[in-house]
Amino acid sequence: MGIPRFRDTLWVVLAVTAGVLVVLPSAAMADTENVVFTIDPTQSTINLSGNSNNYGNFVPIAPGSDTSSVDGHFLVAFDPLTNTPSTIQFVPNDGYYEQNTSMDLALPGAGVVAGYAGLSWDFNSAPLTGSNGVYTATTTSFTVLTGGYHYTIASSGQTISGSDVGVTDPLSAGTWTLSQSPANSGNWTLGLSAQYTSGLDGGATFGTGTELFKLNAVSTAQFGTGNVATVAPTDTQASALGGSATPGGVSINFGGATNGGTFSAQQIPNSTGLPQQAIIAAQSNPIFAASTADLSLNPQIWSVDYTGLQTGQSATLVFHYDPSLLPAGTDQSTLGIWHFDKTDNAWVFGGTVNTTDHTISFTTSSFSPFELGIKAAPEPASIVMLGLGLAGLVGHRLRRRRS
Repeated sequence: MGIPRFRDTLWVVLAVTAGVLVVLPSAAMADTENVVFTIDPTQSTINLSGNSNNYGNFVPIAPGSDTSSVDGHFLVAFDPLTNTPSTIQFVPNDGYYEQNTSMDLALPGAGVVAGYAGLSWDFNSAPLTGSNGVYTATTTSFTVLTGGYHYTIASSGQTISGSDVGVTDPLSAGTWTLSQSPANSGNWTLGLSAQYTSGLDGGATFGTGTELFKLNAVSTAQFGTGNVATVAPTDTQASALGGSATPGGVSINFGGATNGGTFSAQQIPNSTGLPQQAIIAAQSNPIFAASTADLSLNPQIWSVDYTGLQTGQSATLVFHYDPSLLPAGTDQSTLGIWHFDKTDNAWVFGGTVNTTDHTISFTTSSFSPFELGIKAAPEPASIVMLGLGLAGLVGHRLRRRRS
């Protein structure tokens, strides 16, 4: 029945090899910042369809079973201080676009039910040039991060599932759209309407055909002039989001001369804005998850970056947390900052809290996510992942190829 080939090629998904060469922002993309766009799952979907020359079109096994909502985030490099950026670039190894429910289709004449569960993938690109906020998506590639395929053959009762990784491919068609409304507000919306077409080869019995993934996403970000500050080598301090005197603000203090550069901070609305590396590290760090679970209703998470530290130099960040967002009864003296250290791929806890000013000072030599939390004793792994809402991100990896 051609099952071995069917297993490898019937369901094609989005992937890129770990060794893909990524083009960093060029000189033409001066003044770019890496901005986190949070995907709105109520407006974002993935849809799967396909056909076989022997049996016709695949059909949903139930109404809506061919479509799943998605969430996650995109990390996008562009100039947020202009109303219509001329270029955008998708930064790899950070964002993800995650399928929330299984997609299941049937090939009735062949007695086959097949589908996917738990897919997530990352987008990456070279700088994309656009006009009036519209950018062609066909040079945007993807990396499958988690997920698995499954299918059942009615005639034999055989059920097969698996996962793999390794395919590199761009989207087949579509566009990205980026807009700011109102002008100069820092309120950004990034949309995706695209598709990925692949070949199907199920052997002599199933025949050949095509399958089509349709991708739609709406994501938002808040990033404007208040999120970024230019730093001179002689500066001793810089602030973003109003600085440490303002709820939600962040300041940075330098212990000596720096290389100048820029300082930026952005608040992330939930844990879907964390990089994949940080999510994986959180799954293996029960202390981090247990300490943030009680604060997850109104999380206070910051993406912070500074480009000018000299080798071996550290700086002190001062975060102004909002006490009105804390659960009732929280002992503020137990608060601190959890920071994802990219160098060690680990979450570390620290900071000195000032309960009068509602600030926490944290000394670091690396940047990326910082999350308000408490230091807590380890909890069972199942509680950990439920606390973070990460259980759905644990999955398998896939490998497929495009015709």
